[in-house]
Amino acid sequence: MDQSITALTAPLINEDTIIYKLHGSLSQQVRTSTLNHFANSSKDKHTVLLCTDVASRGLDLPEISRVIEYDPPFTVEDHLHRIGRTARAGKEGTASLFLLPGDEEKYVEKIEPLHDNGIHFTNFEKVLKNAFDKKVTTEEEEANKSKNRLKNIGKWDVEATTWQLDAERSLLDQPRANEIATNAFISHIRAYTTHLSSERDCFNVKKLHLGHLAKAFALRETPKKLAANNTNSESKKPKETAKTKMYRIADMAFKAQSDEFNIS
Repeated sequence: MDQSITALTAPLINEDTIIYKLHGSLSQQVRTSTLNHFANSSKDKHTVLLCTDVASRGLDLPEISRVIEYDPPFTVEDHLHRIGRTARAGKEGTASLFLLPGDEEKYVEKIEPLHDNGIHFTNFEKVLKNAFDKKVTTEEEEANKSKNRLKNIGKWDVEATTWQLDAERSLLDQPRANEIATNAFISHIRAYTTHLSSERDCFNVKKLHLGHLAKAFALRETPKKLAANNTNSESKKPKETAKTKMYRIADMAFKAQSDEFNIS
């Protein structure tokens, strides 16, 4: 693989899948090279670009078939720019947006008027079931399934729980991976505080259950401990900038959460 690009293969997803990453901290040379490789990759390959909003504007990527917004956009305008990367030049495309149950679901009211074809809703249980429900492949398995219907009910959530625990154990065995997950979790919370005040009714950091959210990053430590570890690892700066102010506000949100769960 070219050393000037940031990419890796993903055999657990598919042998023909290549994952690229793109963010503002990369040099212009690496960003340009990565984009060129991604845009011109073989049609026999499945390619995924994990990126920040640095890729939401000004890029000509006509072959994008799906955009997934894992983190909600900071503004409705950002949402439009993100999903505008797909269905270009008369081609078909879809976009998916992840929202937490509760207040975040109200965000749909803000973006629905912008979607002439409407919005399709699905819940996390359906997504997990599609991913973890084992498919019957033989007549014998079909017969066994029919005989043991009660035993098979809920099988998908057992598989999902096993996968979650495996991911958590994997981080415990890999200090570097655990460090990366911790930094990603804390960065996610800090970024959450930057949503516009006009959208605070949908995205209020004080209403997040940080313990539950930590599990999305396969972390077992309490959010309070994660925040303390991160604070101790950062160098102190004499003057507060806009960025450090955002960090301080996020850390205050951590401290406000006093009774988060922890799995030991």
